[in-house]
Amino acid sequence: MTKPFRDKDLLDAIQQALERDRKGLSQRAAVEELRSRFASLTPRERAVMQRVVACYPLENVGLTQISLSWPHPSSEAWEHECRDN
Repeated sequence: MTKPFRDKDLLDAIQQALERDRKGLSQRAAVEELRSRFASLTPRERAVMQRVVACYPLENVGLTQISLSWPHPSSEAWEHECRDN
């Protein structure tokens, strides 16, 4: 900010900076949570996770539809997401 400035302009700039900092803290916390979860996986689970994230077909990942406990990568939403990325 350049001088002279109004008090409201200074308060607005501080508020924006605080909001950016809050978002950054939230994002860093989310990333740390993901890292912690990934670190807790077994080597086999990590290998499967890497293949799933890379959009490998189920038969190349080493999973079957029966072994999945969440919406599985063979769903239309998964296929659409993988095609778009």
